[in-house]
Amino acid sequence: MKATRGGRFQCLKCGTGLEVGATQVRCVQCGAVWPVEKGIPRFFDPHYYWGEHTRERASEFLSAAEHEGWNEAVKVRFAGDRNMLLSILDWQRTAWLPLLGLDSDAVALDVGCGHGAITESLPRTVGWVYALEAIPERIEFTRVRLQQGAISNVSLLQASALDPPCPDNFFDLIVVNGVLEWVGEWDLAGNPRSVQLRFLRKLHRLLKDDGILLIGIENRFGYGAFLGAEDHSGVAYTSLMPRFMASLYLRVNRRPHHRTALNPRRQYRTYTYGERGYRRLLAQSGFGQTRFYWADPGYNEPYHLVPLKHAHLLEHLRAMRMDPSQVLRTGWRVRAKTLFAWALRFVAPDFVIFAQKGPGPTALKDDPLARRLRSDLPHMELKDPLSMLSTYQFSGKSVVRVVESGEVRPQLILKVSTPADGSKEAIQSEFRNLTLVAERLRAERNPGFAVPAPLRAFQMGNSYYAAQSPVGGEQLHRLVLKRPRPDRFTCLRTELNRCIGVALQIARIFTEERAIAPFDDSWWKLPSELASEPDLQRAVKEAQSEARSQDRVQHGDFTVENILIEAESGILTIIDWENLMRGAPVLYDVFSLLLSVVPLVGIGEKLSGSRRRGLEDQFLSAFFRTGSWARLYGELLLTACKLLSVGPCRLWDAFVTFLVLRSNYFALRGSAAAAQTHVKFLVCTLQHREEFLIEIQSAVDIK
Repeated sequence: MKATRGGRFQCLKCGTGLEVGATQVRCVQCGAVWPVEKGIPRFFDPHYYWGEHTRERASEFLSAAEHEGWNEAVKVRFAGDRNMLLSILDWQRTAWLPLLGLDSDAVALDVGCGHGAITESLPRTVGWVYALEAIPERIEFTRVRLQQGAISNVSLLQASALDPPCPDNFFDLIVVNGVLEWVGEWDLAGNPRSVQLRFLRKLHRLLKDDGILLIGIENRFGYGAFLGAEDHSGVAYTSLMPRFMASLYLRVNRRPHHRTALNPRRQYRTYTYGERGYRRLLAQSGFGQTRFYWADPGYNEPYHLVPLKHAHLLEHLRAMRMDPSQVLRTGWRVRAKTLFAWALRFVAPDFVIFAQKGPGPTALKDDPLARRLRSDLPHMELKDPLSMLSTYQFSGKSVVRVVESGEVRPQLILKVSTPADGSKEAIQSEFRNLTLVAERLRAERNPGFAVPAPLRAFQMGNSYYAAQSPVGGEQLHRLVLKRPRPDRFTCLRTELNRCIGVALQIARIFTEERAIAPFDDSWWKLPSELASEPDLQRAVKEAQSEARSQDRVQHGDFTVENILIEAESGILTIIDWENLMRGAPVLYDVFSLLLSVVPLVGIGEKLSGSRRRGLEDQFLSAFFRTGSWARLYGELLLTACKLLSVGPCRLWDAFVTFLVLRSNYFALRGSAAAAQTHVKFLVCTLQHREEFLIEIQSAVDIK
C-alpha cells in the first residue's frame, strides 16, 4: 500500500485505488487487505503518507541504519530538513528532565516513540524506559539505535498508543510528546475529545500515585494560528474555528492532506486546546494538578521553558530582545511579542505540561524540582518556587533558574548535566573551576571582579546539579542598551577598557596554576576549506608554539553575555567558568570580548527605513574600515598589547589564529552555525588583510 502525491491510497501490488474503512484498508482490484488498529493501518506509517515514504523506502532506511550507523543514515536520509534532523538527533528534546527531579530508579514510558530521540535520552537519566510505537519499522530503527549506543535499560513495545499493554500504577513518568492531538484520528468511532479522555484516563491508571504525565503539544490559540500557520488538518485557521465548522471546511476544501487520508468523512479530529481547555481535559481525566510552560521555540525544541506568568514571560522576551546577536536585527515579531507579553499566556504557540496524578488544586502547588532541592539544599528558603530552564540544541548543559512565584530575580542558579556524553564531567569541572576562582579572589586585596558563590554540587537521580548563588547586575550589552542613545558608545568604550584590565587580572591570579586543565589541542585544526593557506598555516603554527611556552590562564568564553555589571555599585561579575583553560594564546580572551561586541556595532546610528546592518558588515566596520568603531577596536587592542607585552606587529597573526580556535570551539560544542560564522569571519579577514585595523596602521606597524 502506498499514497500518491494527491493523497489517494494505491495498492503496491496492482496500483489500483483503495477503499479505506474503520477496521481495514482493502484494494478494490486484487482484494489485498491491510488491518487497521485504532485507526492506524498495520505496517504503515501514519506520519508519512507521501509516495517516497512507502514501506520499501522505510526498509532501505532501516538497512542503511544497520550497516552505516543510524546517525549517518539519518543525516543522509533527511539532509536539508532541519526539523527532522533535530527531531531525530537532538537529545535535548528531553530538556525538561532536570525540572522533574526523578530518582535513578524511576520507570518511564515514552508513548509514540517514533525514531527514538526521546527514548534514547530518557534511559541516561532514569532507571528503565518502555518505548511504545505502533509502526514496526520505527520500532526496529529504535532497536538498532539503542544497540549501537550500547543502551540496555529500554524495553520496546509494538502496540497502539490507545491500548498500551502495561500494568496499572507502574510508571513514575509518562511522556506524550506530539501524540495527544492525533489520537482522535486513530479511533474514528467516537468524538475526538472522548477518545482523548479515554486515552488520558488509561495513562492516569498506569501512573504511580505520585507519577507525572508530561505532554508536549501546540496551543489551539497560538499566535502562529492567527498568522496563517498550517494546522494539523493541513490547512490554516481550522484550530481557531468551532469544531463543526472546521469539519465542514475540510469537506468543501479541495486541498488534499496526508493526515486526513484515512478519514473518508474528512472530519476535523485533531483537537488541540488553549491552557484552560487542557486544564479541563486533564481534570476530567483524573489529573488534579498541572503546571504549564511556554516551550520556546517549540515542544520538540524545548530549549527555553518559561512558566505561564506575565513577569517571567516578559523577562524571557526582554532577554531575547537584548541578546547581542538580535540587537540590530530583531524583526517585528519579537518586538510585537515583547509589546504584547501580557497576552502570551493565551497565545504562546507551544506548551510543555506537567500533570500529576491525584486530586488537588488545578495548579501544581509545589515545583517538582523544588521538593527535591529542599532536601539537598536545606539552607535555602524556598516558599513558593518556580523553576525555568534554558539550554540549546545538542547542549551538554542546562541552566535552571529557581525563583519565588511572582518575582523575577532568581533565588538559586543550577547548572545541570544533560544526556550528552561527558556532560556530568563538564558540570563537575565547571564547579571545581568556580570554587578555585572564588578561593583565589578571597585572597585578593582589591579584586577587579566578582564571581557567583559556589554552593554545592550533588547528584539527583542520574543527573548532576551544581548550585551557585545568583548575581546582580545586567549583562554588559544590556546595560549599554539601557543608556540613552547618545551615551551608549561612550559607556561601551569605558566598560570595554575595564574588561580588558579584568582579563589581565585573571591571567595574573592564576599564573602557574597547574590545577587548571590545559588547552585542547584539537582546537588548532585548520578549517578544511582553508587548510592550504600558507600564511594561515604559518600564523597558527607560530601561535601554538608561543602559547605553549607562555602557558597563560584565561576565562575561555570572555563575552558580553558572561560579564554582568551593577549600575549603582559598578560591581563587575563574571559567570560561566566551564572553559577556564591554560595554554591558549595570550589575546584569546580579549578577542573573544571584542568579537562578542560586533553585533552592537552601530548602536548609535539611526538607520532609515527598513535598512539593517548585516553581521559581516558590522565585522568589517569593527576591524577593517575607518570610523569611530574601527578606531575604538584599534585603541582597545593596542591597550591590550601594552598590558600583555604583545608586539602590535603580532595582532593579525593572533587574530586569524583566534578565529581558527573559536570556530573549532563551537564545532566541538555542536554549534555548527556559530562555527561556520567564525569560518566566514576568517575568510573575510584573509581577504581584507591589507585593511586590518587600518585606523591605527599609520600610528603603529601592525602588519
